[in-house]
Amino acid sequence: MSTHLPHLRVFLDTGVIIQGLKDPRSASFKVLRLLRGAPNLTLVLAEAVEGELQDFVDTLVDTAQRQTFVAAYEAFLNHVFVERVAEPTEDEQLAAAPTLLPAIRHAHDIAPVLSAIKSAPDWILSVNTRHWGAQLAAQTGLRVGHPNDFLEDYAP
Repeated sequence: MSTHLPHLRVFLDTGVIIQGLKDPRSASFKVLRLLRGAPNLTLVLAEAVEGELQDFVDTLVDTAQRQTFVAAYEAFLNHVFVERVAEPTEDEQLAAAPTLLPAIRHAHDIAPVLSAIKSAPDWILSVNTRHWGAQLAAQTGLRVGHPNDFLEDYAP
């Protein structure tokens, strides 16, 4: 008997990708592993998140660490179905700030959050549940959670 899994679009915050590529014991790593080549899962990847990833890479002083991280990220992207989301305009970010800031608390999260809202994924995952958590979910109507939440709900 074959079990049919629904198609899910999963938006990852920057921290999930960084943690997943750096810590093989983490829930984030398990999520990345599930996304790799799973025909029913699509990574929703925001330009704003890719920009934050580049900022992270730029902070790595050691060239070998930088190269290892970039190679791991590129290998991951080569094995996932990716839906890219454009960065919101500056006007969109300014307009959304008064509404979003009470939920997310940091202005630098506005672009990724707006990208997530615009793409309306099935899941938004973040390791920073204080800023990407229940209040944001209630405000947007989107399913927002920690990678552990997704892993508990998703049963391949």
